[in-house]
Amino acid sequence: MNFTHLVLILPAAVLLALLPDAHAADGYGSVSGQVVFDGPKLTLKQLVAPDDKKVRDKCCTVKGVPNSDLLIDEKSKGISNVFIYIRDYDGDIHPDLKESKKKEISFDQKNCKFLPHSLLIRTDQKVLLKSDDNCTHNTNATSFFNNEQFNVVIQPKTREGLPVKFEGAESLPAKIECNIHPFMRAYWLILDHPYAAKTDKDGKFKIDKLPAGTYDFVVWHPKTLYLRTGYEAGKAGKSRRGFKVEIKADGDTNIGKVTVDRKALRELSDEEVE
Repeated sequence: MNFTHLVLILPAAVLLALLPDAHAADGYGSVSGQVVFDGPKLTLKQLVAPDDKKVRDKCCTVKGVPNSDLLIDEKSKGISNVFIYIRDYDGDIHPDLKESKKKEISFDQKNCKFLPHSLLIRTDQKVLLKSDDNCTHNTNATSFFNNEQFNVVIQPKTREGLPVKFEGAESLPAKIECNIHPFMRAYWLILDHPYAAKTDKDGKFKIDKLPAGTYDFVVWHPKTLYLRTGYEAGKAGKSRRGFKVEIKADGDTNIGKVTVDRKALRELSDEEVE
């Protein structure tokens, strides 16, 4: 994967040291923030236009297929579907979160669009591959490093779901594709712990019940993966893909706004923009 840079605007409470610290369960807290776009309105072209004659399956052309890789809320400027997570977590887990409450997650296909576009998965969960379309799809998940790769055909109107299970955590989100309709894509992040979130439509996120301590968080988005923290590059020694923050017991540490400008979106081609 090619990585680019985001610009983070973080308050002084956020620490930017490079190495993770050990943390003990001497109380629990949370971290929150917001990822926003800094710039004029940015709209992506549809991947498939309604009634596109070049696409054979009508299930793709009834409404057209939007480009969901970059969704910016017009009012809040929030960017949705950004993953924020701890990589390689080996600390204590709050008793409420030791096991996932939801053991099965649906991954659907409708109007030639994967739903949801970004999916958080824990290794104690199953994903049910479904389709609500009248045409055949396939789910190609061949970019895993720590799990068995697969590429399965999903027949029309598969509502019960084909179950898939995972053995290990992945350090980065994996791209999911349909080879029958190559414009279809989504992203899965598989972890063996609960300390992760994806931003909502306003770009907001919150991760609850973290043991008090200091943590490195990865921030990932398909159009801009590398990001630079508040340190100048020369002072920090190298660019980093996230932020480091101290979590205090019985409180919320808000990192403020993570600001993304057009220059940061180097994985976004001019051909994709209206």
